Amino acid sequence: MKLINVFVVSALALVMVACGGSAKDNLVGKWQVTGVDMSSMMESIPEEQKAFMEAMVPMMEEAMKSMTMEFAADGKVTQKSSMMGQEKEEEGSWKLSDDSKKLTITTNGNEESMDITELSASKMVVKISEEEGEISLTMEKK
Repeated sequence: MKLINVFVVSALALVMVACGGSAKDNLVGKWQVTGVDMSSMMESIPEEQKAFMEAMVPMMEEAMKSMTMEFAADGKVTQKSSMMGQEKEEEGSWKLSDDSKKLTITTNGNEESMDITELSASKMVVKISEEEGEISLTMEKK
């Protein structure tokens, strides 16, 4: 079940900022996940679970790359994703830390935070930390 939690957190991760103007202004708009790095998480997986996880990683990465996040200026967020032919849409809220280095998204009463590691006008990279390790998502503004 931890794997499912990591996936959900990763999905939420699709949510970040770009540079130029204020961070909040840059966040507003639609973002697409274009890259997923799960190597840190894979290093921490127990040996007996590695084969299963290695088989799951391509499917998880493909599902994560199907995700988009759309941030509205009023603090609302809409996340869309597709996995195994099933479309999913969630709505919630978002907020940036005062230093614009942490993004917090709340959906269905669950609050998730991620670190913003890179910002530009068209690209954002976020890291999601879990017990199992970190997942890094690269996104481009659409």
